[in-house]
Amino acid sequence: MKGGKSGDVVDDALVDKLEAAQYERARARRHSIEDQVAAGEHGDRSVKVGLKAFHGICDHWAIDQKDAKAILGSDSKENGDTAELLERIHYVMRIYRLIIEVVQGDQARQQRWIRRSIASLDGQRPIDLMKSGPIDSARVLEYLEYYKYGSSS
Repeated sequence: MKGGKSGDVVDDALVDKLEAAQYERARARRHSIEDQVAAGEHGDRSVKVGLKAFHGICDHWAIDQKDAKAILGSDSKENGDTAELLERIHYVMRIYRLIIEVVQGDQARQQRWIRRSIASLDGQRPIDLMKSGPIDSARVLEYLEYYKYGSSS
């Protein structure tokens, strides 16, 4: 049992249940956002939801505004190409989820990982590949999937 601020006694099991429920709600919300972006519904709502999630990831990874714009593809955003914009966001969201699972550790470790050269990616940094566009973002995603799940052959 733990003492609360007002002197109330809080059951540890109840705290654990509340924390687990909070985690599951956040997880469901994240997957819902990914589903909306992946569906390719090119409406304003999908773009707004996707951009909000993208900027949250940029904050988590400490990505500056210049790099964030490059990852989004300033051309696709300025030309109103919402399909490519949503595709880029979708890749970043999937990469983010896998980095959490594969790299593990704290936020600083994840930030270092996206900025380090990786031999299997021809010595390139994941952040630079994401800035190059969807094809190179797919390479980062495939690398993480291979690392997590192993060879499919």
